[in-house]
Amino acid sequence: MSIADVLMTSKKRRDILISLRDGARTNKEIKASLNIDQVLLKHPIRELKEEEFIVQDDNSYQLSNIGKIMVEATLPLLNTLTVFEKDILYWRSRNLDIVPEELTEKIGELSDCNVVKLNVNEMFEPLKNYLNNCQNLKSLEILLTIVEPTAPKLLLLFAEMGSKISLLVTKEYLEKIKQIAYEELSILLELENVSIQVFEKDLKPPQIMLSDTTMATIFFNETDKYDYMEIVSYNENALNWGKELFLHYKNISHPLTEI
Repeated sequence: MSIADVLMTSKKRRDILISLRDGARTNKEIKASLNIDQVLLKHPIRELKEEEFIVQDDNSYQLSNIGKIMVEATLPLLNTLTVFEKDILYWRSRNLDIVPEELTEKIGELSDCNVVKLNVNEMFEPLKNYLNNCQNLKSLEILLTIVEPTAPKLLLLFAEMGSKISLLVTKEYLEKIKQIAYEELSILLELENVSIQVFEKDLKPPQIMLSDTTMATIFFNETDKYDYMEIVSYNENALNWGKELFLHYKNISHPLTEI
């Protein structure tokens, strides 16, 4: 079996290698980390031993020297494969042209994300749904593209509780929300712990919602339509990826100084 076959043709082999990246584990520990039946581990573990990617010491396994080198060298690719294999239908239908190349190259950082289909009570208020699951927030970084009439009021509530808010809105969103919630938007603009910037390019960025601990992002489908699906993660790598994406759009936006 070639090295490429070991890494590319079996998710179980890849998951085992990644699970051993931080040190030796027993069969029971590997089973628990991968949430997989013990019987299903026997064959891929035997293959990895035969190819000398892992070594066994009594009932524990660890990466061999070559296994360590290969995992570190290919980890971004392994994580990217994990992202796409877990939700391939979702990712096939996303418009990722709006994401900068340096972040698509690191999309493996989203390997712990879950794709969530919002239900009928949530789909038209994704920000409200997100904030309902957040408590005691120190900061929020929000890029809004989906018009939600209650959004300014919700953000004002968090701002008045002391949360630091960095808000980006598209120019189309701004024009629509001014007609719906002009008063709340005006108050937000005056608060010291709130900054508002406008993304004016003729592009439709994803909706990004970031807190201290949670990342939720709505990538539109290939026709730029909102189909009530979002990705959510509490993982630090995914949160940092989301922050980089938010910063990318923030850096090409300009401050809103008056309405």
